[in-house]
Amino acid sequence: MFCNRLRALRGYHNLTQRQIAQSLSIDRSTYAYYETGKTHPDFETLTRIARMFGVSTDYLLGLDESPARSVIKAIPGMEDSKRDMGPERMELARLTEDEQALVLLFRQLDEDAKERLFNQAVSSARKGKN
Repeated sequence: MFCNRLRALRGYHNLTQRQIAQSLSIDRSTYAYYETGKTHPDFETLTRIARMFGVSTDYLLGLDESPARSVIKAIPGMEDSKRDMGPERMELARLTEDEQALVLLFRQLDEDAKERLFNQAVSSARKGKN
């Protein structure tokens, strides 16, 4: 779970492993091992990663039952309080981890790529109903 969330957050922020590793003052290979699950960061590094992405350590570790709250922190302009969340943000809170990763990756695409992907998803969904 940690490695999946780490990859999704890095993708959302459009950063390379090297950029993050430099920011954390660690080797790129060490960071790559975090993303593959071969090793895990120490507490200090975990805390620094959480701060860098604007998420809680609980979210990174899979202990946060509402992952969207932490993901929302990483999205500029979105608040972490459910009472301040509109219907669209509340819906985000119900997304699975894989669905959140897709949303974060989708947001990185240019408008043409978003439209192509959306049309492909609609077409696939329609085929699935038949």
